[in-house]
This record gives sequence, C-alpha cells and structure tokens, in this order.
Amino acid sequence: MMIENRFDYEFHTIVLAGGRGSRMNHILHGRPKCLLPIANRPMIQYSLELLQRHNILEAFIIVLDNEEHQIKNAVAALGLDIQLRFITIPHTEDYATADSLRAIHKQEKLTKDILLVSCDLVADIDLDRFIELYRLRNSTFLCAFSSQLYPKENLMPAIKLSDNKEFDYVGLDGNDLNRLVFYEPDAMLNDSIPLKRSIFKSCPYLQLRTDLIDSHIYLFRNWILDYLKHETGIRSIKFDLLPSLVRKQFRRLNSNRSAESSRSYENDEQTKKSKHIIDFIRTPELECYMARINLKISDNDEQEESTLSSINCGALIVNTGHLVRVNNLTGFCEANRFLVDQKSTHSQNRGSLVSNSSKLGDKTLLKRTVIGNNCTIGDNCQFTNCIIQDNVTIENNCKLINSVVCSEAHIEENVLLENCLVSPRYRVIEQSRYRNESLIQEMLDLI
Repeated sequence: MMIENRFDYEFHTIVLAGGRGSRMNHILHGRPKCLLPIANRPMIQYSLELLQRHNILEAFIIVLDNEEHQIKNAVAALGLDIQLRFITIPHTEDYATADSLRAIHKQEKLTKDILLVSCDLVADIDLDRFIELYRLRNSTFLCAFSSQLYPKENLMPAIKLSDNKEFDYVGLDGNDLNRLVFYEPDAMLNDSIPLKRSIFKSCPYLQLRTDLIDSHIYLFRNWILDYLKHETGIRSIKFDLLPSLVRKQFRRLNSNRSAESSRSYENDEQTKKSKHIIDFIRTPELECYMARINLKISDNDEQEESTLSSINCGALIVNTGHLVRVNNLTGFCEANRFLVDQKSTHSQNRGSLVSNSSKLGDKTLLKRTVIGNNCTIGDNCQFTNCIIQDNVTIENNCKLINSVVCSEAHIEENVLLENCLVSPRYRVIEQSRYRNESLIQEMLDLI
C-alpha cells in the first residue's frame, strides 16, 4: 500500500542520470553510467531506493536521449513503486549539471523547491533529517557532505596517490556547524585559499575542513532555477553555482540597488540584461526590506546597506551510516566493498557476493569479492578484495588481489594479478604476473 507523502506536494525531486562517466570509461563497456553494476545491481537502483525508503514516490529523471529506452527498461525491471518522468537532454551536446536543470525547467516550468539527487549515490543518509534542517534553517541552498574518506587500503587498483591531491575546502561557522560560509571545490592542498574579511566579520570562528566529500544531494529554492535561466555562464552546480551563492551571503547591497531592483518589472531589454540576483530572490524578509526602501523609512536612504541575508547556505555533515559517490574508480571500488560487507550471499566464502548465474570451481576461495552474472571461475582460485564483472572467464589456479576484472575479460591459467584493472574483453595470457597495472584493451577492439 502506498502512503501519501506531502513531500511530493512541497518539492520537485530530480534524479540526475545524464552523466557520461568519462572517468570510468574502461569499466562501463558501453553501458549508461547509471546502469553500471554495483554489487550486482544497477547503480541507479540505490538512489531510487533511497527516495522510496523516505516515501518520495514521484521524481523526474534526466537522461541522455540515446540512452532513454535502455534506462527505462532497466528501471521498470526493478519493480519499484516510485513513479518516474523521463526528461532527455541531447547526447550530442555537453550538458553539465546546471545545464540539465535549465533544460528541465524549460520543459516543465517547475514551481516548487527542488530536491536534487545524483544517480551515482550509494548512501543510507537520513533524508527526513536533511529536509527538516532545510525547513528549520529556511535555507536558500542545503547540501550534504560525508565525513568518511576512503581508507588508504581501499584505494582503487593501479592508482598511485599524487602529492598534489585535490580537496574540497569547506568552511563552516564555528558557532553554527550547519552554516556553510566558504566553499572552494577541487583546490590543491598547497594552494593559497583567499578568505575575505567579510567572512570573519560575520563568523569569527571559522572551521575549515578538507576531509568532507560532496554527496551531490541538494535542496534549494525554486527561484534559483530562474536565476540559472538568466545566468547561462553557470554550468556546474558544484563548481559554479554553490561557490557563487556562498560568496553572495556576504555581499553588501546598498539601498539604491534595492530600490532599483524592486522596480525591475519593466519588460525593456535593458532591464532584462542588467538583472541582479536580488531580482530573483523571493522571500518575505527581502520583500519587507525592499518595501522599507521604497517607502523611505530609513533616515539615510543613500548610505544604508544590507547584506544579502536572504541567501542562506547550509550544510549537513553525515557522520553515521555510509555515503559513497560512484563518480570515479575509487568510488566504484569502495561502494562495492561496503555493500559486500552488508550483503554477503555466499555461505562458503563469507563477505562475498556471487551471482546465481555464475559457476565457481572446486577449492576456490573468496574474500570481500563480487562475482557478476554468467561468470565461469576455475578450480583452486583465490580472490581478495576483487570485483569481477559479468561474463568473465577465469581459468584454474589464478590468484587475484585488490583487482577489477571488467566484462567479457578472459584470464588464463596460473595468473597472478595484484592491484590491477583488466579492461573489457582483455585476455591475460597464462603464467602472467602483474602488479599495479592497468591492462587496457585498445578502444578499436571494443567497437
């Protein structure tokens, strides 16, 4: 029985599933990113089940036009209660996340606030808590961060850590840790970080963190869609929109600009081109302030200034449960390993997932390993911390450690692989020994 939820009357839910997965080309094997198997289930299933667990039963889903049919069929086969309306974007164009929002707003004329969820999210985040925080804080924009960085031993195969690793610099108000006051995504650890005086004036106790991961779960006001429609230079939510909104919290606005904005309902071209963010904000507090300016209640209209306090950016730090974004190979490995620990199915090999359609040889041992569909595994094999995708053949006496073997690969007898990535259809010759290698099939061979 479906329980009615007033959330669907308060918010539009949008699932982003139009990404190309460019950082995971070697494991996608031509499939849409959102259908990449994670612990033998399509990636998008985890995001949709997260929504359904919180009784969110209606959502838009944005997909590439050439993948719509395939994704529709895959989602229908999941048998979920959530009702999805598919919105397509052209696969011939390079749409970033903000571009996708402009596309759906143009087609659907959305009128409610927005809950935005990425299809590459594997999480048990409490959305009820997230939504309640948004309401209590009257947030303009609320995002969720995970404080769980991947353990060093769980890093993806065949990758070496760089000394210049990129981090998200997240600044929180020391007196209110749910207030986001600084955000600099993907900055280098040794970069100089510009912190303006206005930030410290507003929040003298600043907590600056580099151990947080952006979950790509966002709640934001509907007027931001109109702002994006006007500001076409904003293409990415994470890299353009969110940093801009965070900075604008501390911008000062003089009364002349406010009065001018309050009269900007004229339809001439000059007004349309010169719009300021205040022209889009719709809050009772801002309306009162602008009415005060227009009525000249202030003793000194020419000098009065106000910060854009109507912009209020918040953050929820997820410290419990799990939250992994599968937007690169590291996230792919971590999500599989976490779910293996939660959903072990093989009685003789604890902590592993084995598809019912796959066959294991005698005396084959698994530890924290995923075996996909229609795989054939020989005798006397050992697997530790491995991910074996669909239709893989592995012959006798092979040993694999912390490795990923992609679809339709073939590994001959007596092979040792440690910290390796084997691309789709790649054939590893018998007696081979590889450590810290990416065994990549030429792309022409995959067509």
